[in-house]
Amino acid sequence: NEDALKHAMFHRAFGCGSNQEMFAKITELQPMIDEFSAVKHLDAGDPPIYLRYGGPISKRDGVHDSRFGLGFKKKADAVGANCSLNITGEEAYPAPKGDWILKMLELSK
Repeated sequence: NEDALKHAMFHRAFGCGSNQEMFAKITELQPMIDEFSAVKHLDAGDPPIYLRYGGPISKRDGVHDSRFGLGFKKKADAVGANCSLNITGEEAYPAPKGDWILKMLELSK
């Protein structure tokens, strides 16, 4: 999502003075980008993950865009990580109910 990459936190995190400088160095920065990316480190041994986004999915929201959650959930499912995704207003990704957190943490059966 190019809109997300326009946020100053990215170029500052890479020690660049601007987005233009960051994009000019993107090949050089790729190993660091991969290291920063949580999705690159997902595996089945991770603790339960809960992601919550405002919706709907069609709403573009920069660094808080629900499409990041969709991609993260897809990768988590592929590697066997326990990931719950909630996107406000999306029936396919409802808010959890009841004692879901206890069940997720295996504190309740």
